[in-house]
Amino acid sequence: MEPAKGGWSGAMKRAGAQWGIGRYLYHLDETFAETSETQQGRRWNYAKLPEKHGGGVYYWKVPGLPAWALPKEPEHEINRSELDTVKRLWRKKFAPDVKSPKDLLDGFSRFVESIVGEFPVGDYTCWTREAFERCLGRIAETTDPEGVSAEVPFEE
Repeated sequence: MEPAKGGWSGAMKRAGAQWGIGRYLYHLDETFAETSETQQGRRWNYAKLPEKHGGGVYYWKVPGLPAWALPKEPEHEINRSELDTVKRLWRKKFAPDVKSPKDLLDGFSRFVESIVGEFPVGDYTCWTREAFERCLGRIAETTDPEGVSAEVPFEE
């Protein structure tokens, strides 16, 4: 049953991504649910194994999603224009002479990930208002960008 379920789950994920639903699933790291033989709190779910598998009881907790993968309130989202503004400001300050689109994307991705963590930085729908503000703040507060380039990871 497990291989078949995995195949069905994968097919649903691929179909959803084709329709524009759940594209973020491809950017998630693998996670596992916490389990316990005793209830650890109110947010734990109860399950009982079938008798053929021992009939034991266990509790489990649904794994969380990173903030960028959760639905956002409309006032917390950023739009494509705001993301383009951050990219433009970053390029002007940190990579004015870089011409390669790949180097620019790699450098911008490292910059953003050093501030707010890993997520698909080119997809404005994954950005939170907080991530946007933190990146703008870092660009504004950096007075001497010497030594920071598209080829060198950005440090805190």
